[in-house]
Amino acid sequence: LFGGRCPDHRSRHIESRRETNYFFRSSRYHDWLVAELERNPSLIEPERYRNEVLAMLRDPGLGDLCISRPRERLDWGIALPFDEGFVAYVWADALITYLTAIGYPDDPAWTERWAGAQHLIAKEILKFHGVLWPIMLHAAGIPLYRALRVHGYWTLGGQKISKSATNLVDALGLKDVYGFETLRYFMLREMSFGLDAEFSEEALVARINADLANDLGNLVSRSLGMLG
Repeated sequence: LFGGRCPDHRSRHIESRRETNYFFRSSRYHDWLVAELERNPSLIEPERYRNEVLAMLRDPGLGDLCISRPRERLDWGIALPFDEGFVAYVWADALITYLTAIGYPDDPAWTERWAGAQHLIAKEILKFHGVLWPIMLHAAGIPLYRALRVHGYWTLGGQKISKSATNLVDALGLKDVYGFETLRYFMLREMSFGLDAEFSEEALVARINADLANDLGNLVSRSLGMLG
């Protein structure tokens, strides 16, 4: 579809590799998670992303979670405690920090802190937070997070803004020119939660003129005039 290149990083070619790794048998919990999402539909919102997770879970090709990478290929990772020849797959390790950061398992207060946990994520990591993480929690006998809220991308020229794509916007520079509250208003007004939104300085200026200067400015001016 993309000429053998990564759909997010068009300069990188996709490589086929074969290697031995360890797996977590996550597929045994797929039906449980489907039932959980049907019982508690507000667990993942907006609804479109809950439906996307359900589609993943019902896909027979989803399979089990690979939790390792060979040390010979990735020597900087965290070694598996049961096999020094492998390091932990980043998502198998990173998700656990939600718990360790609040004191799990030694601090008794971790359960109280976790009881209020809600995740806010970008849609590109939905599979890890919406499929793998709740399965890992359930398999470990730990209650699920209260909610998962999923937002879309900010795009620039139709391409997702990201560090790896090196198309970042200087938000602090824009703040110095237009003001923090103005920039924050634009970002809240321009994006519908869950969907992508296109950024440009031209759109920022147009929104300032239309919403703040014209609409709000006229309202304030006329209100003050009537009060006087």
